[in-house]
Amino acid sequence: MEYKYCQRCGYAKVFRSEFCPDCIGKNQSVLFDVCEDFIKTREQSVQDQWYREREIINIISEKLIQELFISLKFKVVHSFMATKEQHNELFKGLNHDDIDIITQNSFLIVQNPISDEVNFFKVIFRANERFALKDVPENYNIENTLFIVISKRYIKCISFNELQMGLVLTAESKNFLRTRKEFKRYRMEISEFSEFAIKFFENCV
Repeated sequence: MEYKYCQRCGYAKVFRSEFCPDCIGKNQSVLFDVCEDFIKTREQSVQDQWYREREIINIISEKLIQELFISLKFKVVHSFMATKEQHNELFKGLNHDDIDIITQNSFLIVQNPISDEVNFFKVIFRANERFALKDVPENYNIENTLFIVISKRYIKCISFNELQMGLVLTAESKNFLRTRKEFKRYRMEISEFSEFAIKFFENCV
């Protein structure tokens, strides 16, 4: 076993603390520092774990929506995977700043198989089902964006234009993905898929 040394007296030690038992016993403030450092490390670890779990939940949410629209015969491309040729086809009308936002963040680029209309989907999990304009990145200005919010109960959807008008998603709102006018012909399929998808999030907080 590799030895470490007490930072106070220099004696060898083989335990996790930065100080040996004698120094800890002689100086209570040292013990306090050890406890404080441990607590900070633990808090940071818990926070890192929470962010990592949130990231995984959002990836699962996004993948479910991607598979839903692929099954409905939409063309679906992830923003990280779009080729140069797809840029020319799917990013028409966007300036360089808007394209940078899309390609540097996690979006689904979705093209309707009938109308060829392109929308940008930002998929998020929210246990409280709340989403408002303040949750959108600063300087965001891509009008044909739909924010899809998955919770333990529903899949809801709100457009960027609606957020700009002051509308918000809440637990009480009825902005269900299945009732969007853009997808009314797929209402039954989306409804059935929603019942399946939310099972993945029953224990999420």
